[in-house]
Amino acid sequence: MLADLKALIPTPLRYRISTLVGKSHRDLRARTRRLSGAKTVEDVRSIARELNFKYFTDYDAQVETKRREFRTAVRLAGVDLAGKVVLDVGPGTADSLDAAREAGARHTMFIDEEPFFVKFGQLKGHHGVQGNYYRPPYFPPEWTGTADFLYTKGSINCGWVDEQQALREARDSRGHFDFAAWVVALKKLVKPGGSIVLLPSMPRQQERLIDQAYDLDTYYWCPDVQRYRNSFFARTLVGHGFDVVDDAPGLLQEKAFPLAFIYKQA
Repeated sequence: MLADLKALIPTPLRYRISTLVGKSHRDLRARTRRLSGAKTVEDVRSIARELNFKYFTDYDAQVETKRREFRTAVRLAGVDLAGKVVLDVGPGTADSLDAAREAGARHTMFIDEEPFFVKFGQLKGHHGVQGNYYRPPYFPPEWTGTADFLYTKGSINCGWVDEQQALREARDSRGHFDFAAWVVALKKLVKPGGSIVLLPSMPRQQERLIDQAYDLDTYYWCPDVQRYRNSFFARTLVGHGFDVVDDAPGLLQEKAFPLAFIYKQA
């Protein structure tokens, strides 16, 4: 059963779903211990290089790309970040939050389970917690109604969500994830008048996608955008008040990130 479970979870997500896969949980603890002595962001980078931890180093090599994506998302949502609280779910190396702070954000927050990202973001001065946001209650209860702007890109895989829903409908015990409940919890993080911009990662494909103009090199992309539009994932977000955007140069990529989902709290 464990082998079946691993097969369902796209590789990047295995770092975060630690309670499902024992080996990943052990890996997380080992990385947490290894990072215990890190005092600066350069210490974290040095340890990542020593461990050849490409999940971190690859992400850290795309600073300007991540900042560009975030700034485009902010413009797309029509948000002025001055004096605001910004929350990133799954921030990676927190380049988005660096950009938010430069734009005048009063407070920057994040949640991630990967110890390298948590330590790195905290050392940058952002308020971050380590947690598995795929299991209830998903997010810290004390964060309810705190964010003016919530950004999450690549933190949840739409293909995995659809697979989980198929298992749930088949009453298969491996279908543990309730995406609708997750969306409700996500929306509760935003205060009245606040906004969410969400872009999921795509299912893994056999062929590699390279887009030098976007600064993209990935196996995670969408072969059929229309089918994606009609997927359980997309329909659930629309049903919870999210609008679908398919034109946002600098943020969207036609196959890897073809759609953005935007929500504005009343």
